[in-house]
Amino acid sequence: MRAEVGVLTRNILIKGETEDSCYIGKDCQFFNYDTFGGHIKIMKNFTSVHLSYVELKQMGQQVQGSYSIHFHCCGDVDEKGGYIYKTYLDGLSIHHCFSRCVAIHATNGLLIKDTIGYDTLGHCFFMEDGIEQRNTLFHNLGLVTKPGTLLPTDRNSTMCLTIRDRVYGKYVPVPATDCMAVSTFWIAHPNNHLINNVAAGSQDAGIWYLFHKVPTGESRGLFPETKAELTPLGIFYNNKVHSNFKAGLLIDKGVKTTNASAEDPREYLCLDNNARFRPHQDADPEKPRVAAVIDGLIAYKNNDHGAWVRGGDIIIQNSAFADNGIGLTFARLVLFCLIFCTFLTNLPYFGM
Repeated sequence: MRAEVGVLTRNILIKGETEDSCYIGKDCQFFNYDTFGGHIKIMKNFTSVHLSYVELKQMGQQVQGSYSIHFHCCGDVDEKGGYIYKTYLDGLSIHHCFSRCVAIHATNGLLIKDTIGYDTLGHCFFMEDGIEQRNTLFHNLGLVTKPGTLLPTDRNSTMCLTIRDRVYGKYVPVPATDCMAVSTFWIAHPNNHLINNVAAGSQDAGIWYLFHKVPTGESRGLFPETKAELTPLGIFYNNKVHSNFKAGLLIDKGVKTTNASAEDPREYLCLDNNARFRPHQDADPEKPRVAAVIDGLIAYKNNDHGAWVRGGDIIIQNSAFADNGIGLTFARLVLFCLIFCTFLTNLPYFGM
């Protein structure tokens, strides 16, 4: 359990120009510094994107779509999309930024490797509309992920109660169930690969898998049902989560996919307890179940839970849990299996 060391400086620096103090009224309620930085937006039909060993500082804005690096509705960016060389980000340092680290928005087949995200606002490595698949996050380090204002799931308790312009009527959000989910890795579809990553020091979660019932955001109505709850999990291997407040790893919940109304006054895309992960072959409930394998998870010093998992069938193997509030919680599971797991100095596991 050695401390992670990441070098933040690079020879090439892209830095947003900011003022000495906050000057945008709505943001100054929550931040005492300027949060209007630069941003890199990559659009569909590019020839190639290979970004290596670049430092990004003071990037992103507390504005929807203005992220540090944003792959915006690019579709397939690997061999499936006709690219001979896989699109990638390699060795980037993204730090002291004002909106996310990398946003993967309606984009499939992207490789992000050896990249550091440090001291950023909102979900750091972020999948947006719930349709993003076949993306690989390999050997990345995410540290100190702080709340932002953009989505309900980005917000802390104060932001959740204050930002009410998109709820219906006089509804008062409930922070614990509507918001408070900011995560270093926000994985909105299970068919993605996480290998050798570290997530530490998030306000809420290190890695959070959630499940959209239908495509959301700009993908809403343009794609068929995601079937995220039924889709087999991609590779999850040798990831480490520590020093996060709510949980190191979460596999649970979804987001609200309807606009605020009298029937349900909550804000669109707030956290919602409407999803249960139950993967099947080809995402077809008539075909056999496929076990989701969490292999080599190391979870320690997470305040509430080392890992919280809901659904089935789930296998957790070759993993270790130490010094968490609760090591491992299986909540209303269908079937689980522990293989060669170690529990040290925490309540080992808890089933509900």
